Amino acid sequence: MSKQVFNHPAPQPGEPTGPSYWRSLDERNKTPEFRTRAEREFVDGAAAISTVERREFLLLMGASFGLAGLGLAGCREPRNHTLPYSKQPENTIPGVATYYASSFPGEYANQALIVETHQHRPTKVEGNPSHAANGTASSKFAQASVLDLYDPERAQASQAASGAVLSVAAVRDLLRKLSAEAKANGGAGLAFLARPSTSPTRARVVAAVKAALPQARFVEYTPVAQNRADAVLGFRALPDLAKARRILSLDGDRGPSLLECRILPAEFLRQLVVRREDDEGGAVDRVDAGREHLDRAAADHRLRAASSHISGLAILFAAEVLAQTGKGSDAATLRAKVSGLSTDAWIKESIADLVAAKGKALIVAGDHLSADAHRAVAVANAAL
Repeated sequence: MSKQVFNHPAPQPGEPTGPSYWRSLDERNKTPEFRTRAEREFVDGAAAISTVERREFLLLMGASFGLAGLGLAGCREPRNHTLPYSKQPENTIPGVATYYASSFPGEYANQALIVETHQHRPTKVEGNPSHAANGTASSKFAQASVLDLYDPERAQASQAASGAVLSVAAVRDLLRKLSAEAKANGGAGLAFLARPSTSPTRARVVAAVKAALPQARFVEYTPVAQNRADAVLGFRALPDLAKARRILSLDGDRGPSLLECRILPAEFLRQLVVRREDDEGGAVDRVDAGREHLDRAAADHRLRAASSHISGLAILFAAEVLAQTGKGSDAATLRAKVSGLSTDAWIKESIADLVAAKGKALIVAGDHLSADAHRAVAVANAAL
């Protein structure tokens, strides 16, 4: 097997180099004998040696040591051409981080963030300490958002329906053609599809598009909708967990979640933790009914139920709240909507605990529950 030799580039005239070392006069003078010996991995007769002593070992390895000095030339690092700024950017110092305020968009609200950058490249996000509700907290989704900037799977160019890559000029031509056709018929047959967002800038753009193209449609879509309760109730209910002493979570991680909230995750979790650590009035007692998730892991009492049963359970819980707060006729109306579920003992005990903490009790329902379930929970929370 021949020995692999790495030939690094020789120093250019005027290029600063380190001190040059040599192990013998032959190496210093680069004699033909030394070069021949250095190119061989072992000297002649090495295979016939049966015992290896210190002198023989040095003799055998001398060629390899010499090759390292001849070929690697001091093990110089790869050459990098670093050019200075033609105009130094303001407040940019290599090695010193720069911070700026930003926000992470959500369907209900944005998370206030502080972004750490190094030479204008974002490297870390944290909660904005100036935000009273979140403080320095941020959700896992916000933490992971910085990786999207460096995702190798991120789209690098625009593509046509056929999969062909479109240049910037081709995209602009396509948009001009589409705009001309839409203006001619008021946008009939044109639809915009986007994810829900709380961006005021996008809201202004959408309003301008609707004014210019009244026939066009702008549709927001997400695989897991988080606005069913808003549509059912006609208002947005955001619980104040910091004031709650008893919490009943009904698949609550699918909506105004307690531990995995997608609405105000940092704010809700901060409220819950602060309440847990508050010694006044005792610890929070959390009752949970639903499938396996983080809320169940943190609950004090648990009722395991299939997701298909949670809407019915929510109605039964609400009916029990009304019954124990003196509204029996309304409770009977709610119970008539559900059949086939028998957890009376568990429901009565958990609701008794909530009623005992009236004024500081709360029911949180997952956003995927039925319209009847959300109406019932709203009535129960009003009674509590």
